[in-house]
Amino acid sequence: MVHRRRSGAARRHGVGARPSDPAILRLVQSFNEARTRYDAKALDGLLASDYIEVSPLGEIDRRPAVLTFYAPEKASQVPPMNFQTQDVRRHGDSAIVIGSVDYTLPNPNGGTVTRSVRVTYVEQRIGREWKMMSVQYTGIQPPRPAS
Repeated sequence: MVHRRRSGAARRHGVGARPSDPAILRLVQSFNEARTRYDAKALDGLLASDYIEVSPLGEIDRRPAVLTFYAPEKASQVPPMNFQTQDVRRHGDSAIVIGSVDYTLPNPNGGTVTRSVRVTYVEQRIGREWKMMSVQYTGIQPPRPAS
């Protein structure tokens, strides 16, 4: 998974702020890498005890269901992904990271198509460690063809 921050126009509009603690973005990267590898053990160490997420299908999944979903024996082929950070906000021991994940998928014509999901990550520092509290995935409509 590639991780990069947007610059230029995005920053001029007040997004893309850098967190004062680089561990905030490292947690997002580690979380996404563990999901890609179907590494439930790694996720177990990254998620808060009361972790909850809203899946791309709108389902609410609590920590045990998420860990079961990412069990190694359930691993499937993961399409190439690219993560981009659009905004980082820190409020004391809490942080919100908003980004997008672009998936490159095969299409029926033999080429590829890119689909995007907006992702909101909510983190909390517990002791000296940042933990993932919640994640919400929202599909981004693909651009409409010019008419």
